[in-house]
Amino acid sequence: MISIGHVKIHAGEYVGRPASPLGNPASHRQSAYAIVTVSTVSEALAWYETWLSERMADSTSPQSLELARLRAIELERGNLTLLCWCSRTLRAPASPARCHADIIASKVHADG
Repeated sequence: MISIGHVKIHAGEYVGRPASPLGNPASHRQSAYAIVTVSTVSEALAWYETWLSERMADSTSPQSLELARLRAIELERGNLTLLCWCSRTLRAPASPARCHADIIASKVHADG
């Protein structure tokens, strides 16, 4: 089972920028850590999903290796909490995605 929580409130695996290879390089806000600025959250999520899929095509990319590590944690523990700055409450992954952690959760399950 995967949950999504806030990096300052919950315990789990951080998936945000700049520390995680799974951090979203796109943002709808100006950011020192974003390499791409788009107009909306939806655009940032669409950009991220394409970017992550491209990175996952290489099984040795940092993103592929990090997804494999997260899958292993979920398999070993039976649960996994992904941490970012978006979700103030501990919640289940959303579809459609509300933040990039939702996309990561879907990739952990789809490719695991």
